[in-house]
Amino acid sequence: GSAGTVGDGAYSTDVQRGVPGAIAGDPDLAAGFSGGANMRVPYTATLNPGGPYSIEFWAKPNSLNAFACPVSSTDFSVSPRLGWLFYQDDGSVAVQDGWVFRGYNSGGTGQINSPAGTVTTDWQHVVAVFDPANNAITLYINGQSMASRPLSGATATPNAAQPLSIGVRYDNGFAFNGSLDEVALY
Repeated sequence: GSAGTVGDGAYSTDVQRGVPGAIAGDPDLAAGFSGGANMRVPYTATLNPGGPYSIEFWAKPNSLNAFACPVSSTDFSVSPRLGWLFYQDDGSVAVQDGWVFRGYNSGGTGQINSPAGTVTTDWQHVVAVFDPANNAITLYINGQSMASRPLSGATATPNAAQPLSIGVRYDNGFAFNGSLDEVALY
């Protein structure tokens, strides 16, 4: 595969390959994550736009009541923090068994979350859309809008140095335990 894909072991660690994917009939397979397994796509400005953008992935957590980061493009080594991330929330941040999207900027953290109980152990399609025209994030789960709201403070500031991380936050925090498929940024 090309750099940064599951097929290129240079950028993945302990990822289970060949997991049945989310989309029936799709020959592409998903990746399984547990115990800190992750994939890293080297930093590029193309994967860190200022907006507008959409980030999507299919997720199948192995369990509920977990606090984990399935996908992120963040940099916490600077102040203020930069970039964006998703959490599977156990109630630590916002809601029990909900999806959380965070965008970081000079005004602080903009956060949006799905209602409690929307995370399941079945495949789910999770999408966040950032519209810089109104500085708003919309979160969709399985094609349904869960919430939309403006980010606090200034416009979301892209990560400027760290890799796109799949299966764990860029700093190895909050490992995701489950399967991920079709991660994409538009």
